[in-house]
Amino acid sequence: MKRILTNGPALITAGICVLLILPLLVMDGMFMDAVIYSAVGRNLAEGTGTFWFPYFSEAHMASPTFHEHPPLAFGFMALFYKLFGSGIHTERIYTGVTFIITAVLIVKFWRMIWPTHYKMAWLPVLLWVITPLVMWSFRNNMLENTMGLFVLGGTMAAYRGFKADTRHFYWAAWAGLLVVCGFMVKGLPALFVWTTPVAFALAERKNFWKSILQVVIMMVVAGIATFALYMYEPARESLDIYLFERTANRLNSVGTTDNSFTIVKVLLENLIVPFGLTILVGTIFSRINKERLQWSPSISALLFMGLAGSVPFMLTTYQYGHYLVPVIPFFALAFASMLRPIIEKTTSKWRRNVVLQISGWVLIGVGIGISVYTAGKVGRDSDQLHDVRILRDNLESGTILETDAATNSYWSFKAYLERYAHIRLSDRIQSTESAYQLVPKGAAPNSAHPIQSDISVQLIEFDLYEADHGE
Repeated sequence: MKRILTNGPALITAGICVLLILPLLVMDGMFMDAVIYSAVGRNLAEGTGTFWFPYFSEAHMASPTFHEHPPLAFGFMALFYKLFGSGIHTERIYTGVTFIITAVLIVKFWRMIWPTHYKMAWLPVLLWVITPLVMWSFRNNMLENTMGLFVLGGTMAAYRGFKADTRHFYWAAWAGLLVVCGFMVKGLPALFVWTTPVAFALAERKNFWKSILQVVIMMVVAGIATFALYMYEPARESLDIYLFERTANRLNSVGTTDNSFTIVKVLLENLIVPFGLTILVGTIFSRINKERLQWSPSISALLFMGLAGSVPFMLTTYQYGHYLVPVIPFFALAFASMLRPIIEKTTSKWRRNVVLQISGWVLIGVGIGISVYTAGKVGRDSDQLHDVRILRDNLESGTILETDAATNSYWSFKAYLERYAHIRLSDRIQSTESAYQLVPKGAAPNSAHPIQSDISVQLIEFDLYEADHGE
């Protein structure tokens, strides 16, 4: 810790992290999926739903339980809600903690790869945090943030096992367990960690049989975990729904793109910033320090890992950019490894530079100051949040509002209602006893009962009516 507090480049990196992440993280409003995850975790903490059958909202899919992803991350979130309360600050704390742990793991992985160059561990963190997808994901409570911890941890354990002369089975087993945890957060995308030993064996051209044996051990651990989970009925039922209903239907449904290469395009667009900085700085300092780029087997292995976690998404047209967040650390570590021999001579002189030290602390202070100013301000979905607050202030917690199918599928609004107000939407009238009907502003209700004018006049996107139950 003392080294960090006096290391100028490390302090600058910490300041950039604070500036890029914290001010928007503490603002109100998040990406729709992030709000859903927060609502599920909060509900679990309050006893609504169970770990294997977490609850999102009324009339969600075929049931109110949420099986779009395995439940481990929701369990972690529930612990945070129990510790810090149900306010929106809790998911911000949770996301912030995942960010810090990810940065620490990147530092530790760098020190494993380059043990004699540990003082440059700030470099991969810097190249990681300036990637647009990373900035976006850690401003939202995305599941990739949590899965990334197990992806990095599993890769580090597998790498340690590959390098170890003894106990390499032990580390392979740990890697296998961490991959299982990654699967229990976001499912199949975590399994690419199994390729770690093979990636380093191919890059270093040695220990092929050892690497294959380690992969087998990781798979055996996964098999044992699968058997144990499937022996427990609630776990079996939950995972069957996730794998054979939700995941299978998603893969067979119309995707988010008609071009399988979209995910590669998104990856390249996001790597432009860290890779461009690597090339620019490398070109400048190669002339200053008279050094040349030195390729190493570790760089090849890290790039392979990054691609192994990205390319499989081409097998489906269901692609989102944030799926790539867990692989960005591998590219950052690879780019930093390329840059290290070229800039190390200069940056070693900067570590005790007072100007850089002060600049780093100033950046940290400015980032915190901006965050104090932006805390609680609306960063997105202002109209939706306005309407949610009006409904929360005028209706009882747990109210179910009758609505049409289109409004019931207005997922961001539905998520905010659940997360902020414990109010649910349902287009299944026969399943509710709601006294109210919510319709888009100006739309005709399915009821002859009067409009709640005192509430509707305050709403921006909706009108509220008394519901008609045929009385």
